[in-house]
Amino acid sequence: MRIESEKNTDFIKNIAKLIILAFMIIFIFYYVSSAIIQIDDTYVLWAKILIYIQIFIELIVLFQALTIMLSIIDVIKEKESLFITPEKLDKYPDLDVFVTIRRVDVNILERTIMAIREQDYQQDKLHVFIIDDTPEKELSDKYVALSRKYNVEYIYDPTNIKYKAGMMNIALPYAKSEFIAFFDFDQIPQPGILTHMVAILQEYGDYAFVQTKKTFRELTNISRVWSALLYLQFFEVFERTKNKNKAVMFAGSTACFRRECIDKSGGIPEETFTEDNYLTLNLLLNGYLGIFSSRVGSIGLVPNGYYAQISQLWRWSHGGSHTLRLNFRKLLFSKKINFTQRTEYLSTLGITPVLVMVYFYIISFVPLFMNGIDSPRMMIGNMSSIALIPIALSITYVIFAVLAIWFDRNNEHSEFSMKQLPGFLVIALASNFLIFTSGIAGVLGILGPKSKRGKWSRHIPIMRLGTTSLILGTILEITALNWLQQGLSAAILLVLMAFTLLPTFFVVIIYRHPVKEEP
Repeated sequence: MRIESEKNTDFIKNIAKLIILAFMIIFIFYYVSSAIIQIDDTYVLWAKILIYIQIFIELIVLFQALTIMLSIIDVIKEKESLFITPEKLDKYPDLDVFVTIRRVDVNILERTIMAIREQDYQQDKLHVFIIDDTPEKELSDKYVALSRKYNVEYIYDPTNIKYKAGMMNIALPYAKSEFIAFFDFDQIPQPGILTHMVAILQEYGDYAFVQTKKTFRELTNISRVWSALLYLQFFEVFERTKNKNKAVMFAGSTACFRRECIDKSGGIPEETFTEDNYLTLNLLLNGYLGIFSSRVGSIGLVPNGYYAQISQLWRWSHGGSHTLRLNFRKLLFSKKINFTQRTEYLSTLGITPVLVMVYFYIISFVPLFMNGIDSPRMMIGNMSSIALIPIALSITYVIFAVLAIWFDRNNEHSEFSMKQLPGFLVIALASNFLIFTSGIAGVLGILGPKSKRGKWSRHIPIMRLGTTSLILGTILEITALNWLQQGLSAAILLVLMAFTLLPTFFVVIIYRHPVKEEP
């Protein structure tokens, strides 16, 4: 009966996906046809070229929205626990655990190391490594004392200039086990998680790694909730659908790998700030897949303050965009990955580049309207269908957030609730403008790990950007409303987009005081 029920569910899902796909194809056909018909022969050449570029960007955004909607269908009926594995292993293989640090709070680190040592894994098979490139010797001495207290290996190289990935590659030769797990210093492993991950890899022998879920604690204000909910969306929605499509991504921590797969894929990539998604892509291109378990693997802390959260998000966005730039041709043409995997990676790594496109796309309408040129695409009543672009993206994003919280409802450690959703959406909207330059830099291949100007924790001038956003949004809103009154129906897009620029300043003002970071 259970198998029959799952078949019926899959059938309904496939029908729903076909309906959405058919609707989108028909809509896009009429949308593009209407846009091309509207390109008047009297238009000057630059206006025609500009409108064609706009249509191309709209198609990319619609593709992004389509992949999100199809992902939502995939995950709605997913089981809460994706895998059933033995409570105990009959035979415990050797397991290495890496905890990479740099200038971290020794008390937070100790809680993580203690939790690793308290795991039910056979202790003589468990080899723990603290991997450190902290320049200050007084801090290093504290980590040495901690490593001795808990009988863990301490690997130290203050000359490392290749950030986290470089330090991990320095440490790899010291690790000799069949399996290797990674944890961030502030991610406290949950009881039994090491046994759980190794058991999965033994049970599913074709997979190179297992990624478990990370969740967060001490969500004392809405900016912390926003930062943590970004992770929740990734694990509860993105990873679930990627699991179904055999395109699971490593999230940098709380995961376990077959060591030989890392070696055969060239080690830990050092080219970008997001060695995790780059490593996953390398594995995929070498024929290795990851698997996702929805079990909570660790409970951690979000960055300490909005400044640090934006800096982290800037690094992630830059790294994803940079990884896409370096692997774009492979993602398009490699015969080692299928269409679904290709789509998953292009969609995920392309999130920030698409955001950049959207900002340039908005501005591109200004010269058209200044010359009295309207380009409304299809008309739906008295409204231009061009307004559906931001509306579709907004609706799908809200659904993603709702689904993430809903899937997390049975997590006993969860600090999320639906009442946090409005505040989360405001901060998410406000933060887009603060990180859009990361997409530009990533696509251009500048400010990365190998650049002299590359920085792991980059200072983002959020006050300056917030003020700029307010000024631009106000001017654009007033001007767009004026154009709309003049009969330029496509100006509704600028009215909507200008509105999204306004919250940035107020969010920045609320969180304008940086919180002192750990040493």
